[in-house]
Amino acid sequence: MVLGAVLLVQASGPAATALAATQGAQNGREPLLREQIDDRFVEEPDLFVLEVCGLEVRVQGRIRGHFVLYGDLTARRHLNIEFIWSDLESGDTLFVERDAETFFEVPISETVDEQAGTLTLVFETLITGLPLKGMVPGEGVVIRDAGRITQLVTVVLDLETGDEISVDEQFVDVRGPHPFAELTPDERDAVFCNALAG
Repeated sequence: MVLGAVLLVQASGPAATALAATQGAQNGREPLLREQIDDRFVEEPDLFVLEVCGLEVRVQGRIRGHFVLYGDLTARRHLNIEFIWSDLESGDTLFVERDAETFFEVPISETVDEQAGTLTLVFETLITGLPLKGMVPGEGVVIRDAGRITQLVTVVLDLETGDEISVDEQFVDVRGPHPFAELTPDERDAVFCNALAG
């Protein structure tokens, strides 16, 4: 389990852009697609208990922003994110995540492999702003990533259906501080669980 925004943000961008790319481009900077984002998330355990890092918690949050895909297949997303983890029994807030970040995606290459039935798209993504800020009540900010990150994203799609087969992401330029982005998934989990446990 990693922080909610990290999972949601990384999962939503490249696949959405890649799917639209298979439908062809229009002229240059003319918007091909515009989308407003306003998603609320509440996970309230009912017949089961939501367990995160060995703790029984309730998670609620909201993601707001917009996504624009242009005719040259560049794309821009801006997101404002808030997630709140609270103790299931007491209702006390354990951890608060607030992020504000902008993604600018530029297509680098497109490769069709008819024998394998795949379309491989490579994007360069520039992420700016505050990709992650985590706070513990009474302690203040315990995790913070800020500045700019450039990453290469490789998306492999099924040529016939457009379904996503795989997504690979590599950081190629990190100007921060970005301590959380530079950790492995296991290290991220450890930092988050330590913060959640207080």
